[in-house]
Amino acid sequence: MKKTLFLRVFSGYAAVIVLLAAAVTLFAPPLMRKHDIEERASALEHMALLLEAQVIPYLTGSGAGDLRGIVAAVSRQTETRITVIDAAGNVLADSEKEARDMENHLYRPEIQASLQGEKRMSIRPSSTLKQEMMYMSVPLMVSGRVVGALRLSLFMKHIEALLATLRGEFLKVVGLVTLFALLIAFFLSRSVSGPVREVIDASSRVAAGDFEVAVSTRRSGEFKNFGQSFNTMTGKLKTMFSEIRMKNEEIN
Repeated sequence: MKKTLFLRVFSGYAAVIVLLAAAVTLFAPPLMRKHDIEERASALEHMALLLEAQVIPYLTGSGAGDLRGIVAAVSRQTETRITVIDAAGNVLADSEKEARDMENHLYRPEIQASLQGEKRMSIRPSSTLKQEMMYMSVPLMVSGRVVGALRLSLFMKHIEALLATLRGEFLKVVGLVTLFALLIAFFLSRSVSGPVREVIDASSRVAAGDFEVAVSTRRSGEFKNFGQSFNTMTGKLKTMFSEIRMKNEEIN
């Protein structure tokens, strides 16, 4: 009975804690991944806006200097692959490969969207690097006319590696919080089952005729009131039985 009462209370707390921990573990990592990808896509978009002014002159024929040198320098600083494509889909410069060695990009989904005046983010395998990448492509416009596209990309393996590290740290935190919550549940269960167990033991002694028993009133709240009421009851029972005993003795 004693163990059963404690286990019932504790198992209820533990079930709720474990279910919450499982739900957080199941749903939080995908949300973290989605948020991280959105943040990186936004960062790539802002980077593209900063590069537009340097790249557009090369698409209109007024640019001077080495376009590949410009995108390669920015790529090294930001660890981002940068590709400049003209309105026909031809690669003018790429930070990873020579433009002359690259095929026409007109039918790449993000490039098609940008040549139609739209920004587009996509995650797909690279046909040149043979690795999954995140692409952010923005249109390059002059006087309201699309003259090309600027595409920035990141290796997904780097993103996934960082997310794996974050997931590992997250799971550690969830595990520690779960253990701490179970520890609190253990003491809460004892604080609930302890007074009830004490009253059950005291009631058994009263039923056996021991009216000297008393329960602790050092607790607070309802348990204190319950203890005081129980002690008052046993005191009255003791007085009542004493009176009955005296009357019996007088009758005898």
